[in-house]
Amino acid sequence: MIQKIYRSKFDIENLSRLRTCISSDIDTFNYKGIVVNKPWGYEYLIFENAYVAIWVLFLKYNHGTSMHCHPTKKTSLLVLSGKVNCSTLDGWIERKEGEGLLIDEAVFHSSKAISKSGALIMEVESPPNKKDLVRLKDGYGREKQGYEGMDKMSQEFEKYDYFDFHNEDFKKRCTKELKKFSISIFSHMNPEDINTLLAEEKGHIICILQGKLHDANGNVLLSTGESEVLENLLKTKAVAFGDITCLTIEYKNKK
Repeated sequence: MIQKIYRSKFDIENLSRLRTCISSDIDTFNYKGIVVNKPWGYEYLIFENAYVAIWVLFLKYNHGTSMHCHPTKKTSLLVLSGKVNCSTLDGWIERKEGEGLLIDEAVFHSSKAISKSGALIMEVESPPNKKDLVRLKDGYGREKQGYEGMDKMSQEFEKYDYFDFHNEDFKKRCTKELKKFSISIFSHMNPEDINTLLAEEKGHIICILQGKLHDANGNVLLSTGESEVLENLLKTKAVAFGDITCLTIEYKNKK
């Protein structure tokens, strides 16, 4: 299940109070081939185009991210392994493998691993910009600080569960496997029958990385950066708008 989280009055009030912390800069740093160490674990970029950036995060048991928001970008949060307690200013919800959230712009949120082995989650951010970050609360004293600096970055990949899709040709399907799941990225150039193509997919979750899908009446089903359970999407006949790049996640223990 992918649940949509909308911006609330509490988000608006707190972001207004922290308006001096909002950066107007665009982050031009190249995060490809780098792992960023965090007090709660680590994260790294696996894919980026002009529309989205995809990050994989490892959260140590009983550790979590700051209560933060992205004022101008939305986030698809997908649990790859383990269990996560996802909190907002309005409450919390538990998410497990194969579940996720679609988080609206400017929604303050935090993710905490509640499984003993930790948790791997994927965040699809749209549009890409690491400087689009405002921290409200943080268990590690990073309130009102920006993103981590070079001293927190590593290329010793053997220390991490690392994979990426940098420099791949997505005209062909590219698949990476890690633990109990596999992730595929592929493109369809202006497909006339996207439903038939998607029906052949084995994945459980789909995310649009370029383009959008709408129904026969023109209503948007999935926009760039948004995720859905593939089975649910296939219940409605979708029409592709332009070239489509998709990511799918297949969980090997799901039928």
